[in-house]
Amino acid sequence: MNKIITALALALACIASHATAAPRTYGSCMRACAEVGPSTAKNEQFAHRMATLNDEKSKETDPQKLAQLKEREASIIEKHEDDTEKLCRHICEGLPQQ
Repeated sequence: MNKIITALALALACIASHATAAPRTYGSCMRACAEVGPSTAKNEQFAHRMATLNDEKSKETDPQKLAQLKEREASIIEKHEDDTEKLCRHICEGLPQQ
């Protein structure tokens, strides 16, 4: 249910921000969607995860654990980017490629 609401909110934001030049192709829709980005709730969740991780990194002195934390950081960033792309693909899926 949250995914549907998030998708609708992102779609509405995308439409509102580009009302005069609505994306007519898949590529332009993906670019517009990426500019708008995920919902505020998703961004706050991502920011909270990153802040928690940075706090852990600042307290850690063991090089091996620091390396694990850096890997976890890369994983969190990659998941956030993948989720955003997946949502944008879902929103833009019906548009023609050219």
